[in-house]
Amino acid sequence: MPTLNAKVDGNGLWNQREKLGPYGPILESFPGNNNDAMPLRTSVVFVKGGNYEVYLNIGDTGQANFDENVTNSCYLYFAPEGQELKLYHPNDGEFKGTPGYNNYEIAMGEIAVQDGEQKDFLIDDTFGVAGSTRSVYLGMRFVLKAEVVLTEIQISPGPHEMFTDMGGNQYYTWPVDAAAYPALADWLTLNARVDGNGKWNQRDKLGPYGPILESFPGSNNDAMPLRTTVIFARGGKYDAYLSVGDTGQANFDENVTNSCFLYFAPEGQELKLYHPNDGEFKGTPGYNDYEMSLGTITVADGEQKSFIIDDSFGVAGSTRSVYLGMRFVVNETAVEFWSLY
Repeated sequence: MPTLNAKVDGNGLWNQREKLGPYGPILESFPGNNNDAMPLRTSVVFVKGGNYEVYLNIGDTGQANFDENVTNSCYLYFAPEGQELKLYHPNDGEFKGTPGYNNYEIAMGEIAVQDGEQKDFLIDDTFGVAGSTRSVYLGMRFVLKAEVVLTEIQISPGPHEMFTDMGGNQYYTWPVDAAAYPALADWLTLNARVDGNGKWNQRDKLGPYGPILESFPGSNNDAMPLRTTVIFARGGKYDAYLSVGDTGQANFDENVTNSCFLYFAPEGQELKLYHPNDGEFKGTPGYNDYEMSLGTITVADGEQKSFIIDDSFGVAGSTRSVYLGMRFVVNETAVEFWSLY
């Protein structure tokens, strides 16, 4: 047990004093007076999971200025349990006021916790640290970071390394046979017409989500299959949509005359041939955007889903294959037995 409202010299105890900290009581030890108090543990059980910004409050008893803090240093050891204790000084933090003792707050980074999870933090005085007069623990605070919950996840075909959107969803597109195509230049050109070299071409700002990927099977180009990998930050039911591009006039007959087919399927399923006329015309951000409804998927928090895309080399009448991306819309009323097809 600590002493209460006493100056602790050499008895190895902490002293508690009331109403001197931002949250009421404070704990102090006097290493400058030969007091070596035992390490303490602060245990916190978080009712609500999430990402929290963590702050440590340490006290100083002199004038609230940098030089005085150096002259009469009030160091404190602190660390999350399991990590090495680190020495902190008031000048490491931001002065937050003088509720009794001067309060200096130090940002400790972020932690992620689950509902009901316990986290432990260790505190120790600074006995043996040169120049340390007093160790004052004023407490901690945790600020829950705002959670961005997207009701629609938009998947651009442009990122070719894992990209994280503002909702924490991650995705990228790369050839299915990654070992055969380890570098971008092995499978992708930029703003070029690809005739016969077996690559995809990327053009910027032509799709609903920015870049597009295209191949020219009508010009004897057989590009390799691609995989779009998506990691869903938040589990649930999502309506899935594929966007296929067309480069002529936005009408049914023109789409038939200059057909832009694209193969697509969830990984593990047989590729299906899609044509712009299979979908709904959504506009012309650069290329005409035709969106196909793919049904509904159910995912868990953090679950990964992959989708395979291929050009339509060998399909009669196919001039170009244009992949504009995908989107997933949260569906709170989805029927359980629907699935991607």
